[in-house]
Amino acid sequence: MVVGHTCAGKTTFGEYAAHTNDLLFIEASDILRVVEGKAGISDPKPFVAAKTTLESLGLDVVARKILELYGDRLATGFLITGFRTIEEVEVIRNHFPHVRVVLVEASERTRFQRQIERVRTPKVKTLEEFRKLGDQQSSFGLLRVAEEFADIRVVNEGSLDEYKIKIEAIIAGSALQSAHGVSTRIHPRHDTDEKGLEASTGIGSTA
Repeated sequence: MVVGHTCAGKTTFGEYAAHTNDLLFIEASDILRVVEGKAGISDPKPFVAAKTTLESLGLDVVARKILELYGDRLATGFLITGFRTIEEVEVIRNHFPHVRVVLVEASERTRFQRQIERVRTPKVKTLEEFRKLGDQQSSFGLLRVAEEFADIRVVNEGSLDEYKIKIEAIIAGSALQSAHGVSTRIHPRHDTDEKGLEASTGIGSTA
């Protein structure tokens, strides 16, 4: 499970890692839109629609929907990006105890520059608007305490090629301590067994 702030590099991580390792790639925001559609929840402001959905259907509704939609396919290896609530992470961890949470980080300046270059959210054009978007995402809970749930942290400040090298190191689960910009055992809550990453349903088969 890959988490992080807007434009940190979550989707890039997911798409690249899933493609190169034949993993099922799931973007949480896509599942959220499916849930919103089935529930008849609509609002021109995505944040309002998401907040309404989670408050009315449960903070773990996206994770539950993923289990419903993909079922046994998850057992062969998956990579989920974009969870925003603690409850979502816990639901997946309850079903897949060895799953790893990867926290992708980048400075606000770097992330805002990516936002401007990619125009991922057309209405967000100023730093103030970008900060407001970040505050909205953080209000769901997980991002405020992401380090408490993350097994691995990766800093994504450089080029795409540099980032891919870090992603490959994480997926391989080897020599992580020497990989520049990659940290493990960043909190005391969970013990990351690097030797078992690839063999488990964690990194290598899930991330």
